[in-house]
Amino acid sequence: MAWMERNTTVYKLSDLPFDTQGKLTLIAPHLVRVYIPGYKFPMDVGSWCYSVRRRKSGDNTREESVINLVDTDSYRTGRRTFITNYLDYLSQHIRLGKSPASLKTSVGQFQRFVNWCDDSYVQGLDSQKHYIDAVGVFTDYLIDLVRKSQMNINTAATLQLVLFTAGRNIYSDRYGDLFRGVRKISRSFRAVNITETPEQKQARSALKFYTSLFHQLCDFVIDFERFPKRLEFEHGYYWFFPTQMPFAGPSNIEKKTQNGKNYKAYDYINGTIFGAEEIARKMTQHRSQAQNAKVARNRALKRIDKANNDGYSIHRMRAASMAFQAFMMLFSSSTGMSLGQFASLEWSDDYQVGIDRQGFRSIKYRAGARPVEFYIEARFLNLFKKALRLRDHLIKGTGRESFNYLFFSFNGKDIYPLSMNLSTDFHRRLEICFDFKTKITTRMWRAHKSNWLLEKADLSTTATLLQNTPETVIKHYSEGSDQQASKELTDFFTKFKNDTIISNEKPTNSIATGQCVELHSPTPSSSSHIQPDCKTPEGCLFCKNFRVHADTIDYRKILSLKYILEQSKHLAFNDHHFEEMLQPVVDAINSIASQIEASGKLSKVDAQEIQSSIKDEELLSKYWAKKLKLMDDLELI
Repeated sequence: MAWMERNTTVYKLSDLPFDTQGKLTLIAPHLVRVYIPGYKFPMDVGSWCYSVRRRKSGDNTREESVINLVDTDSYRTGRRTFITNYLDYLSQHIRLGKSPASLKTSVGQFQRFVNWCDDSYVQGLDSQKHYIDAVGVFTDYLIDLVRKSQMNINTAATLQLVLFTAGRNIYSDRYGDLFRGVRKISRSFRAVNITETPEQKQARSALKFYTSLFHQLCDFVIDFERFPKRLEFEHGYYWFFPTQMPFAGPSNIEKKTQNGKNYKAYDYINGTIFGAEEIARKMTQHRSQAQNAKVARNRALKRIDKANNDGYSIHRMRAASMAFQAFMMLFSSSTGMSLGQFASLEWSDDYQVGIDRQGFRSIKYRAGARPVEFYIEARFLNLFKKALRLRDHLIKGTGRESFNYLFFSFNGKDIYPLSMNLSTDFHRRLEICFDFKTKITTRMWRAHKSNWLLEKADLSTTATLLQNTPETVIKHYSEGSDQQASKELTDFFTKFKNDTIISNEKPTNSIATGQCVELHSPTPSSSSHIQPDCKTPEGCLFCKNFRVHADTIDYRKILSLKYILEQSKHLAFNDHHFEEMLQPVVDAINSIASQIEASGKLSKVDAQEIQSSIKDEELLSKYWAKKLKLMDDLELI
């Protein structure tokens, strides 16, 4: 077998070549690599044309690790068309406003299917018929893994949904006929992993460690302190040397050097370079130990001297990266934002600090043409400003002038969009470097923050700080819309805020989406092009007679409608049809949900349980559950 390296062309999803009719035109799909948001390097999608391939390098810090060498004899012509259509689908994914994080996850899951095809159903990407057959066989494979307890059923259901969604888009399956003969894998609520809230003692320990690590490494980098650097923590001290084993101390030096690693010149207990005699005693070579010891000592001294004269040495940059990761965990704990939320925060240095709520500060700025706002605790502001200085240092150290996002990762050479493995990567580094074994993920910090806010503040403040107020929705919607659309939605939200939520004691009529104060009397609530119609439940959202109770029943009703819309999104005729007819309904639902959550009458626990039960187990309200079953029976979803 002869491995071949291809001369590839790299694109961004937004820069893919489309003709005047909106058709993607790739002359050589097998030579294409594409930047996928969230990935360090451009993904070698073109190599999928070859069923036999291997990575050029196993070093994940280098771009060669994502470039595939291919066996030319395994080239499959039919896959060229599939790859073109798949890239078109990914481009639509972004244009429809889906998050980069969900795109990264989707692509990673689809890659798993491609690899399976290479091994078990090589013709799976050659044509529409072969793709359907491959998905069917792959579904049987997933079900077998679930039965053997080798895969969570919800993971299997998600994988299958990714393949269904991609196939329906690639092959224009408007009516949901494509996978009529494929068994659908349903989610199970019992299989859901509930996010645990960290105990107070565990949270305090982690926050104290993050803060100490951030300040010590940040000061070391920004103030250009000298090597070796002593880092002090509650559980012990560690020395920082400019080596491939940068951090070590009494608690882990023996473990780190037990495999014979060559750091004999460095004293990680006292923070010095050993004398030649001590180094010679540690050596076991047959040559002159004294001579080797002297060479090793001089080499170590020169390395330290070189690092002490370079403000952007690789070791200082990696220390800055670790400090920045520590700040990101502190940011997560302070704001309660999900990883996806703060990973997608664009940034501008021209920001303003506002005092909108007691004990909190708003950070406001414009990213591109859009206003951005988020909240942090007042006591966190100085830490935030210090982190911005560290951020500037990292950017400058890579030769860049700026970076579009507030947060990013550093791979030793360059910075790139923050990936979704922040917690795993950071805590792995902490355990290796500092023997710190406590791990609290960003999801756990979000749960912790929610509980804290509910104890300390009202629900309206909680909703605001967790980034889900109607005002924020209005800003987000109007950023990408024309003035009239913004006015319509603003009018709707204003009306909503004033009188949509009513007491359970007031006489109303229960309907599929909530409550109605006057049946069969549809009256438009605004100048929206969506006209209320008593025969279409979603139309009720734009009627003056529409109301909701701030309880679990009506909350489940509107989220059930949203779930139905999301599951049937692929049935829209095109992007314009979705944005024109369905997106305003989704925006209205989001606002209703936000108002119920902020009303103070529905607990955060109840809201989260309803959201999880709908998403993970499809426990919809009675009306929408029947609608979902009908759509499932007709194989529209």
